[in-house]
Amino acid sequence: MAIKLSGLVSGMDTDAMIEELVSAYSTKKDKIYRNRKTLEYKQDAWSELNSKIYSFYTGSLSNMRLSSNYSIKKTTCSNTKCASITASASAVNGTQELKIKQLAKTGYLTGSKISATKTEFVLDDDGNIKLDEDGNKVTKTTEVAVEQTTTLKSLGITENTKIMVKVGDEFTEITLKPDMKISTLDSELSELGLNVNFDENNQRFFISSKTSGAEGDFALLATDEAGLEALNKLGLSTSTAETADAYAAYIKAAEGDLANVTDNKIAFAQNMADYINLSNKDADELTTDEATTLEGLKTSLGDVFSSGATKIDGQDAIIELNGAVFESTSNTFSINGLTINATAVSDPDEIITITTDTDVDAIYDKIKSFLKEYNELMTEMYTKYNAESAGDYEPLTEAEEEELSETQIEKWEKILTTAALRRDSTLSSVMSSMRTAMSQSFEINGKSYALSSFGIATLGYFNAEDNEKANFHIDGDTDDESTATKTDKLRAAIVEDPEATIEFFTKLMQGLYSTIDAKMAKSTDTKSAFKIYNDKYMQDQYDSYTDKLEDWDDKIEDYRERYEKKFSNMEVAMSKLQSQTSALSSLFGTSS
Repeated sequence: MAIKLSGLVSGMDTDAMIEELVSAYSTKKDKIYRNRKTLEYKQDAWSELNSKIYSFYTGSLSNMRLSSNYSIKKTTCSNTKCASITASASAVNGTQELKIKQLAKTGYLTGSKISATKTEFVLDDDGNIKLDEDGNKVTKTTEVAVEQTTTLKSLGITENTKIMVKVGDEFTEITLKPDMKISTLDSELSELGLNVNFDENNQRFFISSKTSGAEGDFALLATDEAGLEALNKLGLSTSTAETADAYAAYIKAAEGDLANVTDNKIAFAQNMADYINLSNKDADELTTDEATTLEGLKTSLGDVFSSGATKIDGQDAIIELNGAVFESTSNTFSINGLTINATAVSDPDEIITITTDTDVDAIYDKIKSFLKEYNELMTEMYTKYNAESAGDYEPLTEAEEEELSETQIEKWEKILTTAALRRDSTLSSVMSSMRTAMSQSFEINGKSYALSSFGIATLGYFNAEDNEKANFHIDGDTDDESTATKTDKLRAAIVEDPEATIEFFTKLMQGLYSTIDAKMAKSTDTKSAFKIYNDKYMQDQYDSYTDKLEDWDDKIEDYRERYEKKFSNMEVAMSKLQSQTSALSSLFGTSS
């Protein structure tokens, strides 16, 4: 490393002199730095504004160009305890009559309490047999070295027994085996499309359909005495009307496609269906022949439903709308633009009225909300365009920032960032295009409409606040002090001719959308897609400034080294001259 003499011989402050000589070049570098910083302020300002324009363009403006977003209907229901109603755009205005005949239900079986007929034995950690601490409690699993659960044998099912499971219109035969575990039975029934759980706390099976309505209902059927006995021991035999219907359906299927069905099984199923139907009748309703048949079935079948299980049959919801009957597997109906959610059965003689009409307030509020967003965006753009000039303020260099406090720097930068888009030509073009789009008129049904037709206009150049001269105001808007006392033409137009009003605003929004889309959507050589300003061009400029700054850093360093070398050579020369002078003085006997 070279040793700098730094003016030791000459007595001059060579470091200061070098910095002074280099400063001319540093000034050129600072100018480029300031230009890049100014561009950076502009990039940031455009990026923030572009996000707001894009949000407006893809959000409320995009929605408002579709007529479906205006066609809002409202409904009233005379009995909200029985039904709730919503209306889509396609719903017909007027009054309709509704009756709730029946609610949809999900098939649900609550088994009776069961218990094992003997105590289970399990192995402890050492492999020794010990009694189950729960005694005769039926369990799905126990935490011991060897997994052990209650088997069907302990419930009294001592031989393979078949039962029929009906889910919807499908019949599936399953085999109950003595060594089958409760957890295995759970799984087999679940695989057939049922929600199944054995609750160990309550010692009961809980089984339900996965869907509501008659189509999703289920039934557990016996096809012989052993099957009936097994269902009773599992606490799963039921005697509802749906169970009788399920036996009848089984008979019909057995006579057709079911394989390996004997006449005995069909006869047994018929007896079960008859037994259920007759036993569900009151004694005084039975004919002499029916009473005799029932006594005979009791003798042959025994205590058929001894389990005590309860079953809620799955059923469809039924309503009557304008005299027509509709059925649904759920309690929700979609009919001609109405969504009817039935919540309770209506009284037989009650007629529920449904009144549908155009929701004037909702349409009005949509238009008002859009104009508010439009005004806010235009105000911001005008504020940025008309911002005060930064005057003599220029971006600070790093050296200048070191001499100021953070508060001073913030105030300085605020002046520059506020003025970043002042008189920006791209911004001016965007604002002008949007104003032009909003001034369009359209002919609808032979009549010309513009915003002014609906009492919507600006306040005028001399009445509007600064930067709000392009903002629209609605006559009669109670929230707008400027126009609140004027006649509300917009609301009146919606009431009088909602279709024409909606068509106008749809076309107006389509025009404004197309205007912004043309400036924003496509990518070009100077801008990216969905950028309304020339972001690519600006970035190229920024990169160019960065490259120039790096070049000037190298140049300045080269100049500094060159001057340091010259001054060093000068110091060396002066040092030699001083030495020679001293030597001559000594030779002639004089002192320096």
